[in-house]
Amino acid sequence: MWTLAHVWFGRIIMGFAIINGGLGIQYAANAVPAEKGYGVVTGIFGLAYICVLVWWYTKAGKQVEQRKSEESMVVATHVKKEAMTDVKEV
Repeated sequence: MWTLAHVWFGRIIMGFAIINGGLGIQYAANAVPAEKGYGVVTGIFGLAYICVLVWWYTKAGKQVEQRKSEESMVVATHVKKEAMTDVKEV
């Protein structure tokens, strides 16, 4: 629970940091190219971050599915062995 809260709190803080950077450039009365440059750079890094998150969660989902299928195979094998043992005892 704490790990999940920590991860999401970090993501929210990163969003506020991006907004803060944009406001800082605007309030510093920099030229328009600086504002556009900041927007382009943050857009590229934001898109890259989202792509990494999507890749990470799809990779994690495949690993969970793989573990579930492996566990079901182990359980099925165990059940078959028990059924065979019951038949031999009769």
